[in-house]
Amino acid sequence: IGDLAENFEQMRVELKDTFEEVERKNEELEQRVKERTADLDEALAAQESQNQALEENNTELQRIQEELVASGEKIRESELRVTTIIDASPDAVVTIDRHGVIQTFNKSAESIFGYGADYAIGRNVKILMPKSIALEHDLYLEKFDPARPSSIVDRTRELEGCRQDGSLFPLELKVARVKVAGEDTYIGLLRDISERKQREIRERQEAREQRLLDSVGAIGASASSFEDALQQVLNLFCETIDWPVGHVYLANHDHEGTILQPTNIWYLDDAGRYNDFRELTEVTEFSIGEGLPGRVAASGQPLWIPDLLADANFTRNKLAERLGVRSGLGLPVVVRDRIIAVMELYVDREAQVDESNLQLARNVSDQLARVYERREVAEELKRAKEAADNANQAKGDFLANMS
Repeated sequence: IGDLAENFEQMRVELKDTFEEVERKNEELEQRVKERTADLDEALAAQESQNQALEENNTELQRIQEELVASGEKIRESELRVTTIIDASPDAVVTIDRHGVIQTFNKSAESIFGYGADYAIGRNVKILMPKSIALEHDLYLEKFDPARPSSIVDRTRELEGCRQDGSLFPLELKVARVKVAGEDTYIGLLRDISERKQREIRERQEAREQRLLDSVGAIGASASSFEDALQQVLNLFCETIDWPVGHVYLANHDHEGTILQPTNIWYLDDAGRYNDFRELTEVTEFSIGEGLPGRVAASGQPLWIPDLLADANFTRNKLAERLGVRSGLGLPVVVRDRIIAVMELYVDREAQVDESNLQLARNVSDQLARVYERREVAEELKRAKEAADNANQAKGDFLANMS
């Protein structure tokens, strides 16, 4: 019994120790659970904070994306507006890079040059230039120094352009240089000035024609003779219409029929070149209806022959090409239905009928006729005065002798 009691006591102590150990373990476990729970709570709080930050970031990214979309739309709208303005420009707008490659080619450029934008863009701008300019263009771009004065950039000048069909035309060009994405870009504004140039030519020609007509009367009054007046008017007429050869035939009515006889009244801008024509003409007479002078005399109206080589009634046509003349114009001086003179002009190219020059010839013809009439009247008055003076002198002498 004593051993049993001792064993029970020992078991009780061991159980007590065991319970205490279990209690301690429980306390440790609870402590570890508390610590782990605190860690989890901290982690959850951190995760919550991260989630909130991510949400804020997502919101900011969404706002930036919306701004980018709106900005892209504005850029597209701006590009469309710029493209629309460029295409609506009446002037051609052509942009090139520093290598001369076309980057922009608007509607007016298409209309002026004949190329479509799809064809022109990506090609060298030299396709728009005559060869004489194109050969120098790449070298100019290569050597261009923005620090030095330029004869092209930021200046307006006139030069020739070349259409797709190869025809040349006058244009006005202004070039500006800008930086795009750090690269040099050249903007060319081009305007077809063909109509303006033609108008200027017409205005200058009309002024020259008016000066000619204004001069005829003054020449008639100041010339020493009608032949001198013909010479001065012939010179002015040839210079006005830019024809290199002019000559005057005078009518001789002393024959059975009127004969047109050559004179030494000439205009030659190159005497050596047209010497053979002059020598042949000065030994050639015409009857009425024969050759250019004869037909002009017959009709009493100016006559234009575009191609002398094909004209069967131009008696000098077999030699015309060798003699350096190709087209002819004749105008008469007619007074009271009587032919006085025929002025003939020639040019070394085939020239189609020009109504303005024909009308000018009619006006000159009429004014020369009035010059002749005024000189004729003046001569008649002079002769009448001389006759009256002679009669008065004779009368005076007679009365003196009678007394």
